[in-house]
Amino acid sequence: MSSKRGCKFHRYPGAEGVQHLFGGLKLDRTQPDSVVVGDVGEGFSYQTLNVALGLLLNGARLLALQRNLRWRSSTGHALDVGAFIAALEVASGQSAIVSGKPSSTFFAGALAEFDGQASTTLIVGDDHATDIRGALAIGARSVMVQTGKGRSRLPDLPKADFVVDSIAEIPGLLITIGDKVLPQ
Repeated sequence: MSSKRGCKFHRYPGAEGVQHLFGGLKLDRTQPDSVVVGDVGEGFSYQTLNVALGLLLNGARLLALQRNLRWRSSTGHALDVGAFIAALEVASGQSAIVSGKPSSTFFAGALAEFDGQASTTLIVGDDHATDIRGALAIGARSVMVQTGKGRSRLPDLPKADFVVDSIAEIPGLLITIGDKVLPQ
């Protein structure tokens, strides 16, 4: 991406709702500097991925809003944007620049927003690959909520410091661990 040219980006059908987030960036559907991949739900298709791959092989940079591999829909587990990012990385030979989970920049930004410190922060999540990995990346403690996808365990993923069955257990956990784990 050239700072002289600005950043031209490509937008997929279904992503119109986030266009305002890119401010005055020029929309270029044929030769963008970047391909920004976020969650467009059912908007992902083989054709969409092939268009993105072609743009990446022609020099566009791969940017990802997050790396979640799956999510729990009303009908069961479903692929999330991270699965598509992984496919595009392998096929294009690029490593995506990730601006959301599990990027340490994302988690550090959240801490900064609340003037927090990693040593006194407890990150609660339901995804080992993004939530727990992000907590680990900034040195914060983590809680895995075993709802939905948090119940299954994939190999080689980081372990949380604490595990609860429901988010309703968090207040009790905070009372139990108190200052021993999260000093003031």
